[in-house]
Amino acid sequence: MDLHMPLLLAHVVAGGLGLLLGPVAALAAARRPAYATRLITAYQGAVTVVCVTALGLVALAPATFWWLIPIAVGTQAAIIVARRSGTDPARRTRLLGGSYVSLVTALLVVSWGNPLAWIVPTVLGIGLVESAAARVQRRRYTDAR
Repeated sequence: MDLHMPLLLAHVVAGGLGLLLGPVAALAAARRPAYATRLITAYQGAVTVVCVTALGLVALAPATFWWLIPIAVGTQAAIIVARRSGTDPARRTRLLGGSYVSLVTALLVVSWGNPLAWIVPTVLGIGLVESAAARVQRRRYTDAR
């Protein structure tokens, strides 16, 4: 039985769900941390499926898909650390944002097949994530006074 198509289908569906849930989970984590747990869990579930299916695709064609390994491991690690980041919403925002940037980067690399696909989402994403984290940090500082 050929596993490529079922793995790819699960990968694409979970990736699409992750791309939809990521910004919602990050915004909830930044604005209302108490309500974000379920959204972050759903996002992490989608990303976990993406990562597991990516590793399955690598196992089927290691020479073609080897580059998915560091992206999958890094994306999953960022979400795990974000969930354990305690009461620091700026750190959680950075980690969730970073995991989302890696999803977007992987999508663009597969879609464009151009080296700019690695650069554009990273440069834009870092700026957007840092801006959001700074706003969260200012809000936290203001609320503490």
